Amino acid sequence: MDVPLLILLGASGGALRGLVDIYNRVLEWQTDRRSFRQAPADRQGAEPPRLGQYFDPVADPIATGIHTALGAGVAVLFGTTGQISGAYAAFVVGVSAPALLAQLGRFQAVGNAVAPAPQPVAAEATAAEPGSEVAAHAPPAPQVGLSPEPPAQPEPLQQPADPRPDHSLRRSAPVNPSEEAPGRYRRPVAGEEETA
Repeated sequence: MDVPLLILLGASGGALRGLVDIYNRVLEWQTDRRSFRQAPADRQGAEPPRLGQYFDPVADPIATGIHTALGAGVAVLFGTTGQISGAYAAFVVGVSAPALLAQLGRFQAVGNAVAPAPQPVAAEATAAEPGSEVAAHAPPAPQVGLSPEPPAQPEPLQQPADPRPDHSLRRSAPVNPSEEAPGRYRRPVAGEEETA
């Protein structure tokens, strides 16, 4: 999506947000004015609420202009970085630009989130030579390259235990018919005599 279109859509969304704010203030004025007119007639000298109490003709248009600029800027930012694609997304980003910027302000800076915590200076470095103050207070240089030790080999995976029972310890069928359990019937094998 090209930048001029992003600016137009984002600015339109921001302007709509400002117009909705103005509309909400006019609705508040209308509601209060209606409730004033429906009140009992004992307020003879009172005036109905004026629009100037709900709408500031200087500040509210300025706020709408700021919403428009924020919508255009955030739509360009999100569109050129590939965070959004499409006209509807650019418009919605323009409408919600103040809320999106407030959320982004709550995140840590990218450098702080990615960089490791600073390392304390070792005691040997501070007590080294008196002439090497610069070297003692300089942060340690990051080590780049391969380490002299080879990486540790991962341990081989162990086979899980077989959940089936081990049948090798079970006795095989008795060879001698006298070893059979008493009271059990045994089918005669061909060539044997049947015993009762």
